[in-house]
Amino acid sequence: MSIFSDDVVASITGYMNGNQPDTTLLIARVHGNAPKAESAFMRGFDEHRAVFTVTTPDGVDDVEVPWGHTLTSRDEVRTELFRLFESAVIGDGT
Repeated sequence: MSIFSDDVVASITGYMNGNQPDTTLLIARVHGNAPKAESAFMRGFDEHRAVFTVTTPDGVDDVEVPWGHTLTSRDEVRTELFRLFESAVIGDGT
């Protein structure tokens, strides 16, 4: 069970899917080990990981992207998503 309320999860995933689809796709491709993903949908998260549903030429699959540490607040989710995006752009793998 997640420490985050359903409202928090819905708010953040709604924002990522509705306002940041390219960021969502990049995070799933790089950190979810899904380089062939054509689209990605942030399905949910908890304090340990984010879960994305990706569509590839081979079909649809879920991938998990672990956070860099155990998260305890909504602000940490935002920070961690930005960190994942930034490291995907830079290509440093962190």
